[in-house]
Amino acid sequence: MSLSLQNPEWPGAAFAEPGIVLRAALKSPTHTDENRRLAKDIVWSWVGAKWPRLMPPRSQLESGQFQCVLPGRRLSVSTSRDGTAWTLELSYSERDGACTWTTRTVVADLGDADMVAVQTSCSLPEGQRRIAPPRVLGRWVERLQFDDAGIAVLGEPHFVQDDHQLALLCEHLLASDRRLPVIVLGNKPNSRYYGVDPRGLAEAVGGLAHVACLTPEAVAAFRRFVCRRVCELSVQATRVAI
Repeated sequence: MSLSLQNPEWPGAAFAEPGIVLRAALKSPTHTDENRRLAKDIVWSWVGAKWPRLMPPRSQLESGQFQCVLPGRRLSVSTSRDGTAWTLELSYSERDGACTWTTRTVVADLGDADMVAVQTSCSLPEGQRRIAPPRVLGRWVERLQFDDAGIAVLGEPHFVQDDHQLALLCEHLLASDRRLPVIVLGNKPNSRYYGVDPRGLAEAVGGLAHVACLTPEAVAAFRRFVCRRVCELSVQATRVAI
């Protein structure tokens, strides 16, 4: 099964409707029934904490199909024809009815790994939306293991303090299979101030981006790496143009 969120084989997973404000997909090297069950349990815990009236009876939690509709709220669960992808979609309208939020979660067996995905969309026009990552994403990151081009996906920053760690960061930035962006923070000499709280930032974007904290020495080497890479790309672009 493809990693693409556009895969039509995923029930309800045609993630192409307008109004999308957040989308994330994480691959787990832990490929077991227990791992996927835990991923689903985390989704159900998130639903139960925020919308307990939408929860199915305990006897139906393992059901591949379920639907509950209440005023201003709707929950549906479906499973793909081959049984490899489980999808839970939840929609709710704000009290004034001005906006409807829809969050879709997917837990899938890719054949050689597990994958979870989440998408949130909003009916408000762009520019009027205020969005925070759904808590289910952070809980997945806390309790499951994910890999992005050889680097663990964490809700905490990666500290780059020596040449080896810097080389790994640069290699990761160039990896063709890297799917998450990298936020690079640097501090001034004799200071631990990065401009933001790196741990708070890493927790807020856990599952959406990596956060790397560089020492002043590593920052200087990283700048040289970026300048060299930009020059290489410029030369390549010139050759193509010619």
